[in-house]
Amino acid sequence: MRRKIFKNVVACLMIMCLFSGLFFNTRVSAAGPDASEKKGSIALTLCDTENRKTVGSILKDPKSTYFKFKTKRTYNVDVTIVVNADVRKKVDIQVWNNKGQLMKSLSQTSTSWTFNSKTSTTKNEFTVKKLKKGTYYIEVKEKGTNANVPYSVKVVPHMREKIKDVTAKQVSSGTKKVKISWTPLSGDAVTGYKVYKVTKKKNGKLKYTLVTTVYGADSKSVEVKAALGTTYTYKVRAFYYLADVDVNLFSKYSEAVTVTTK
Repeated sequence: MRRKIFKNVVACLMIMCLFSGLFFNTRVSAAGPDASEKKGSIALTLCDTENRKTVGSILKDPKSTYFKFKTKRTYNVDVTIVVNADVRKKVDIQVWNNKGQLMKSLSQTSTSWTFNSKTSTTKNEFTVKKLKKGTYYIEVKEKGTNANVPYSVKVVPHMREKIKDVTAKQVSSGTKKVKISWTPLSGDAVTGYKVYKVTKKKNGKLKYTLVTTVYGADSKSVEVKAALGTTYTYKVRAFYYLADVDVNLFSKYSEAVTVTTK
C-alpha cells in the first residue's frame, strides 16, 4: 500500500514538473549554441607525401611533418604549437594551401616562441587571416638535435570581425537595469551575441562571466539586471554556431565599457 502511494506521488511530481516547464518557460540546458563557452578546434590529419595532393615547394622537403585541415567557410584561424622541449629558433612552422602557396611562415623566428621553464615546453601562437573555404597544410620542420621531440598542434577558427561601438548605460536613475548596446557585425555570418561581466582576479588576470546571450544577427542591445551603487565592466562578442561540429565560432572580445549605477 505504501509503495503504491509512493509511486502515485512520484508520478504527480513528474507531471507537475512537466507542466511547470510548459507554462513557466523553464529553460533546460542542452547541446546547441549555448551549450559551451569553449572554442571548437578544427580536426587535423597527419599526412605523408602520397596523400598530399599539392604542388610547389610543399612537396620538396620530405623531412617535414605535415598536418591537413579543411575550412568550410572564410574565417581567421589561430594556430598553436606546443613542443616538449626548449626549441626556440629550432623549429619552423608554416601554413600552405593546396596549391603549394605559402600562407604564413614563422621560420627561424626566436622572438615568437615562449618557453615555460616549469613545464619545459615551448609555445608558439599565431593567426592566419581570411582563410577561404578549402584545404590547408601545416608544416612542422624540426632541426638538429630536436628532431622527433613530442609536440602538439591545434587550429581554432574564429570570426574575422570585432564588435565595435559598445556602450553601457543605466536605463534610468534608481532602476536596477543597465542597457548594453553595440553595432551588429556585417561581414560575418552571426548566430547571436554574448555579453560578459569582466572582473579582475587577485593575480591580476581578467575573469569573464557570461551575463546573457542575445540571438539574431541584427541584435544590437540588451538590458541586464544590476545592483544600485555598483560599478560594472562589460565586453561583448559575437558567435556563429557550427551545427556540423556542435561548436561556437567566436569573434574577438569588444573593448571594455564601464558603468556605475545610482
